[in-house]
Amino acid sequence: MLPLKKLRLPAFLVILLLLASFTFSEGEMLYVGEVPGMNGPRGVRADALGNFVVSEGTGSKVHLYDKNLQHMNYYGLGNYDKVESIYDTAHPDAIDLDQEGNLYFGVLDGGYIKKYSMSGQPLMQITLPSVYYRGFLNSGQWFYQQNYSEEKYQVPVPNKDYHPFYGDGIAVKSNGDIYVSTYNDILIFDRGGNFKKQMHYFDHPDTGSRVSFRQVKDIAFNDQDELYVIDALDCLIVKFDATDSPVKVFAGYGTGPGTFFRPMAICIDEAGRVYGGDFFGWINVFDAGGNYLYQLKSDTGGVLPIGTCMSLDYRGGRLYVAEVLENRVTVFESFPLQ
Repeated sequence: MLPLKKLRLPAFLVILLLLASFTFSEGEMLYVGEVPGMNGPRGVRADALGNFVVSEGTGSKVHLYDKNLQHMNYYGLGNYDKVESIYDTAHPDAIDLDQEGNLYFGVLDGGYIKKYSMSGQPLMQITLPSVYYRGFLNSGQWFYQQNYSEEKYQVPVPNKDYHPFYGDGIAVKSNGDIYVSTYNDILIFDRGGNFKKQMHYFDHPDTGSRVSFRQVKDIAFNDQDELYVIDALDCLIVKFDATDSPVKVFAGYGTGPGTFFRPMAICIDEAGRVYGGDFFGWINVFDAGGNYLYQLKSDTGGVLPIGTCMSLDYRGGRLYVAEVLENRVTVFESFPLQ
């Protein structure tokens, strides 16, 4: 855990974190290894072979590693074997892999989604609509909204030719449809990059009331093409069936088991378990129906360092955690305690 002098957090948050490390953990993560020295890792995805890709937001690169955590390749700025940009800088953010092993990533300040083969061949670009600009984006760094009661923290973009990418999640369906979270919306494109529809709200499956997304931080599909959406302001996870109809809402605001204070990331393992990562260092695990199972801790004890869980992925028994403030990706083997 980080030394307390480096956290620069109010005392009550430090106390909450310390309490969480001793009372709320019911599962354990065994440390496998880490990729240190990164510059703002914001997304991580693994394939069936154990290879994984990392979007290095501040470092303006997308890295490829093998199952032994050895660096294999990277895509940076400039030419076809690198991330192209219409600006001087590009900050890759959300990231995903499809079933064919192709790479999708969003460029934070470019307003587009790129599709590449794993060998680095550019395949497609999707330019997002220039509807809103995320007001707390400043020089490529994210600053979190202080007033959580506000419904929106956005201002219209005066320049129609500017296409800011303010999404945090990309998820590719088995049929190739591409889902992109854009703050309080989810935009859906077909496999050819053509816009299909927008999800701005849903009808609550329990109450029937219409609910708008407030801040969609991450999205993920399970093997049945059921979509899970994690909302950072409402601290909820919403499950949709394969037809995009809502079927379950679970989790909620808090600091105890099964709740979130600032949820940032979501992933689904091969058994259908749902992993929700909080910015403040804990990972809640639910079954496919949204029932709370356990909360993970590291094998060194306690919650993870502040600034973890910017992105999660689980494949082949390994949990991958992009820790943006620690500038690393850490790999664990996770399991519930018996």
